[in-house]
Amino acid sequence: MKHYSIFFILFLSAFPLGRERAPTIERAPTSIDITCKDMISSFYSQGRKVSIADRIQNASEDIHLFYRSFPPLFYQFAEDQDWRHKFGGLSSFLSVMAGDAHMENFGLKFYEGKLRLSVNDYDDLTSGPPFLDFLRLMTSARLAGIDLNNDLIISTLKSYRQGLDQKKWAFSKTTMGLVKKSDETSLIDSSKIDSLKKIFLKKKEPFFSVAPKELSQWKKALAESGEIRDSYLYIKQNGGSAGLKRFQFLLEKDGELRWIEAKEWDIPSYNTASKISGPDDIERFEMITTYDKPMVAPRLAKVFGKTFYLRNIDARQLGVTIAELKKNELIAVLMDEAYSLGDFHRTFLSDKNGYRNALAEQTHEGEIQDFVKEIKHDFQKAFDAAKTSSE
Repeated sequence: MKHYSIFFILFLSAFPLGRERAPTIERAPTSIDITCKDMISSFYSQGRKVSIADRIQNASEDIHLFYRSFPPLFYQFAEDQDWRHKFGGLSSFLSVMAGDAHMENFGLKFYEGKLRLSVNDYDDLTSGPPFLDFLRLMTSARLAGIDLNNDLIISTLKSYRQGLDQKKWAFSKTTMGLVKKSDETSLIDSSKIDSLKKIFLKKKEPFFSVAPKELSQWKKALAESGEIRDSYLYIKQNGGSAGLKRFQFLLEKDGELRWIEAKEWDIPSYNTASKISGPDDIERFEMITTYDKPMVAPRLAKVFGKTFYLRNIDARQLGVTIAELKKNELIAVLMDEAYSLGDFHRTFLSDKNGYRNALAEQTHEGEIQDFVKEIKHDFQKAFDAAKTSSE
């Protein structure tokens, strides 16, 4: 396990210990007395501001999609709700955090040759208080329609602690159904790729041709991975990474086809909202590869001054989708994900026992329930403003 001691010493100085509140950082107010578009735009660089209106409109029909689409809002609202004071010393435990731990950011991934349910989106992975990941997951569950009563919160905390302790876990029927589906799926999805013609059949929308200058640079960047047979550019329209470029490449090496996606990286949402400097690209990449060990190792590439995370698209690695799950299935999946989140944090925590003891001593189900209610209220106001602005 890698340690980032110098970084964490500097990072820790930005947080108070115990129940003292950190110095206030100026933010867009929770009362939303400016337009929803302006509030959200304040989090993003000039290039991504251009697509804000479309992103708001795309997310204006589903509050959970809205929650997923603008993760910096969660961290702003958590700060406005004084989460550090409410949860005491838990804010002083700093480690690697997933950064966007909502219910649809978990899925099946290969880890050292075996499938496991894990955090599967690293766009917002950074350093910070891991307990915020747990609070973000719980808020996601509430916005997805789960009634977070005290008993359920106690059960979810227990699942999370079992993941921290790496105890054996019996995954739910719903999650095992996903495993079965994965077992019946091939590495190359024949509905999306023609292996004989070596072309993409079905492309993600909206897609664009890769400009000749960019393609020339990508040929150099991907030379060790194979020869590019087909390519296109996809710019996602919703979710936390909307507005960023995602290049899709079909490569061939030694007669074998491989689908590589190059995802443009931006500042992680936690750092965007908190104004606290995060790890650099290399540090973030090392964090990811400490946890994620797929069959085809990911890597970074720099093209036209931008950093891209290169990952292999394996059709057997399936993500969790909550839209069609019944209430009891949602709850079962939440328990599985809480366990997986605990396992993620266990990978990095230098003081796992201290953190676990703090969870037992400084968390109360009622406080978590109240916090989630307050954040849900903030998101409901923002969501209603988003719907109004998109009409």
